[in-house]
Amino acid sequence: MWPAPCGRSSMSNYVNTQSMQPFGVSFAKQFRLLDRDEYWVDPDNARFASCDPSQDMIKCSMK
Repeated sequence: MWPAPCGRSSMSNYVNTQSMQPFGVSFAKQFRLLDRDEYWVDPDNARFASCDPSQDMIKCSMK
């Protein structure tokens, strides 16, 4: 039992620094967008149901 109302755990520096390591190695390099990169949105995808692709400026909420 803890003498305080809440307990605190610690993690090693290795665990702390490695937890997001795969993000920078593969995910970010593959999926990041840089200035002026082209991309596309599939308005038939249910996540983009609020998009109206008939407009000149398309504003979407991804759900």
